[in-house]
Amino acid sequence: MNKRSRFILILVVLALCYAFLRPSITWYFKTPADVQKVALSSLEKIKDESEKKARDEVSSLLAKAKESADAELDASYAYVVKAAKKAYKAADKEVPAVMNVGAVLSAFGSAAELQAVFEDHYRNFYLKAKNAYTNSVKLGLDLSGGMNIIIHADLDAALAKQRETSEVDNPEAFKEQAMTQAVETLTSSIDKFGLTSPVIRQQGEDRIYVEIPGSADGESVNSIVQGKGILNFRLVDEEATSKFAQYYAGVGPDAFKADGSLADPSVIASDCEVFGYYTKDAYGLDQRLGYIAVKKEIALDGNHVKAATVSRDTTTGQTEVNFSLDAEGSEIFAKFTGAHVNERLAIVSDSKVKSAATIRQAITGGQVSLSGGFSVEEAQNIQKVLQTSYL
Repeated sequence: MNKRSRFILILVVLALCYAFLRPSITWYFKTPADVQKVALSSLEKIKDESEKKARDEVSSLLAKAKESADAELDASYAYVVKAAKKAYKAADKEVPAVMNVGAVLSAFGSAAELQAVFEDHYRNFYLKAKNAYTNSVKLGLDLSGGMNIIIHADLDAALAKQRETSEVDNPEAFKEQAMTQAVETLTSSIDKFGLTSPVIRQQGEDRIYVEIPGSADGESVNSIVQGKGILNFRLVDEEATSKFAQYYAGVGPDAFKADGSLADPSVIASDCEVFGYYTKDAYGLDQRLGYIAVKKEIALDGNHVKAATVSRDTTTGQTEVNFSLDAEGSEIFAKFTGAHVNERLAIVSDSKVKSAATIRQAITGGQVSLSGGFSVEEAQNIQKVLQTSYL
C-alpha cells in the first residue's frame, strides 16, 4: 500500500471515528447542563417546558413591540423571521423589507400561531439534544450504576384467563399481542423516570429484558414491573376538576413542581389528586387533552378485571368496550356504582386518566359496558388499557 492509499485510509478511519463520536462530543461538551436536564426528562415534561418557553417568548416580543414596533431582532430569532416571511407569502402579502418586531408580529393571525412557531423550535431543540444523548457513548451499568431485570411472562395463564370469558381463535397470535403490549406498557411506565435510554426488549417468546441506567428508585421500578397500581378505577371530583382548570388557566405548567406534585396543594380538596386526561393521537402516542381531579381512594383495583373486548351495540350502532370482573370485583363494583349513579368514574392507568364515563345505574353481575360515542380506535385503546391488568 503506497503513502497516498494509507493517507486516504487514515482519513476514512478518522471520519468514521468522528461520525461515531460526534453525538458524544455534542452531548458532553456542547450541551449546557440546563438543556441536558430537560432533555433527560420524559417527553411529557419536554412538551411542558417547550410550551412554557414559547409562551415566554411571545410575551417578550409583545413587550418589545409595546416599547417600539421598529425594534430590531437579533440573530437568535432567525427561525422566527423565516417563519414570518413564509406566513406573508402564504397569505399572498408583500414581505416587508425590514423584518423588525412589528413586521414579525403582523405576519401571524394570532398569538397562538406565533406561539406554535416557538414551541416547534424548542421541541426540536430539546429532542435533538435527547437524540444526541441516546446516540452518545455511555458507561455500562457496572460503571455508571443502574439495574437490569429479566421478566418472565406467564402467557399460558393470560390465555386461560381470556378463555374464561371469550373464545380465542388464534392462541399464538394472542400470546404475541400480549408480549407486544407488555413491552409497550413497560416502556410507557418507565418513561416516568425521565430516562432517555432504558433498554426494554423481548427475549425469546416469553421474556422481557429491562436495563435501567442511573439511579432510579428500585422499589418504584419493581412496583411497575410487577404491575402494582398501574390500573385502577376512581371517582371523578367535578368541583375539584373545575377549580384546578381555573387555576391552570392562570399559571399553566407552573401548576406542577418538578416531581409532578401540585405547586399549591390547597387548590383542590386534600382527598383528591390531579392526573392528565389522555387519548391516543394519530401516531399512537399519548396526547393530553386536559386534567381531571379524582379521589385518592381507589374504588376498584385493576387486578379484578378478567377480560376486555370491543363490540358494537346492535341497537344504537355505538362502539362499546366490555369487560368482566371476578367475583370479589363484581361485588365491590355493584355497591360502588349503586352509590354513585350519575357521577363519573375514571379509569386511571399509570397515573393517567384514560377514560371518564358516567355511571348510569348500579352495575351488577360483573359484566361492564362502557359507551360514549367512542370511535373504534378509541375503544381499542381503552381495551388495551384494561388488558394491562391481566396480560
